[in-house]
Amino acid sequence: PQYIPLKEWQTQHADIIGTTGAGKGVVTGILLYQSILADEGVFVLDPKNDEWAPHLYKKACADAGKPFVLIDLNKQEYQMNLIDGITADHLEELFVAGFSLAEKGEAADFYRIDDRKAARTAAQFVKDNPGATVRDIYNGDYVQGIGETIKAFHGKTEELAMLNSINAPGGFALKEIFDKGGCCYIIGSMRNSKIITAQRMILVRLFQLAELRDRVAGNIRPIAIFKDEVKYHLSKPALEGLGAARDKGVHILMAHQSIADLRDCPADLNGDAVVGAVVENCKFKLVYKLQDPDTAEWIARMSGTILVDDESRKVTTTAVLTEKVDNERMLRQAESYYIDSNMLQNLPKFVSYIFSQNALAFPSLISPLKVKKAPLELFTLPPVAVATVAEVKPVLDLDFDKTAPAVPAPDIIPVSATTTKKPSATPIPTPPVQPDEEWLMASQPAPNDEIHSLLDL
Repeated sequence: PQYIPLKEWQTQHADIIGTTGAGKGVVTGILLYQSILADEGVFVLDPKNDEWAPHLYKKACADAGKPFVLIDLNKQEYQMNLIDGITADHLEELFVAGFSLAEKGEAADFYRIDDRKAARTAAQFVKDNPGATVRDIYNGDYVQGIGETIKAFHGKTEELAMLNSINAPGGFALKEIFDKGGCCYIIGSMRNSKIITAQRMILVRLFQLAELRDRVAGNIRPIAIFKDEVKYHLSKPALEGLGAARDKGVHILMAHQSIADLRDCPADLNGDAVVGAVVENCKFKLVYKLQDPDTAEWIARMSGTILVDDESRKVTTTAVLTEKVDNERMLRQAESYYIDSNMLQNLPKFVSYIFSQNALAFPSLISPLKVKKAPLELFTLPPVAVATVAEVKPVLDLDFDKTAPAVPAPDIIPVSATTTKKPSATPIPTPPVQPDEEWLMASQPAPNDEIHSLLDL
């Protein structure tokens, strides 16, 4: 077995890389299983809905006597309140992070000034309504009044308000895992833009809760956050928190397929900066089989170089134009990667290389923990509480200048009917006709073939 000191594990971030099906979920399950047993609070952000992971973490919580909470952002049930107990400043930060309202160095930054102002003003709603949800903020007078002036913020807030899973007043609060330990497993999405936005906001909210803990009164509970498919969780505050979260008692596990996933980030982030932040802050790296040559070369460079003997031989041509290898050979020292890219691209299943801060990279075989599937139950509000939840206000059409669309006339189907003879009208008397007028009216023009001159007319 491979051993990692517990204190060292709880104070460093981890990056797990490998192609699909190589075993990334296996190693995270083993590591987080032991973290739950060590009285850590574990948050799993899973956008792809893993088949076995929820059952494994539920078993770990049962063995440790800790609570297990399952949240599915795709369901219509009311499950959690994303902004439970939040302050106005933290809510403004959530809006800016989730809606990508930070400056990006482009012309559209001019319009984002209004969006950030709207976020700052809308966040004041929680001062007088501490138990409010995002839906309550959207239904408020301010957000309803900016539907025609600040459409971007209004529309994005409406999308979040439509998610029942994060708008449950009195629902599950993320702070409970900070206080009691256990595991909160959150199932997200890789396609639904509303849920991807909610995933980014949940991650930033976890950083905020970690910062609010009192580190003077005593030791704080270590918190582990697992970001599966990390590119769906990237945001500027989340990346900045990667460098500062360790001091707040939070260590992060990230899983992705290649280096390209790190560069596939929102527009307000620089891809190279994201790669650099991951390399510097994740001292523990575990690499499975890779298919991308660029990623394999990137990992090989991180493994360092060693000196190897480079042999060269001398070949001469004889008189009959045949080549002959001489007995002499020349050796010189050259540099080569400690772990070659060919080795990384041909690893067997479940075999990986482990990079740590105290030793050279070494290979390891990791076998999965076997559990039985059991029915999973979502954390939902009771029916009595669901009946009191407000609905999303419909968008009002305030454009009175629009003309009503013309209603097409109905098709007329002819119906056969008997015709009745109209009564003859009363004759109208006419004045007498003069002789010359009578001649003009009675005369008929000659046929065209008989007209020879103007006199015939």
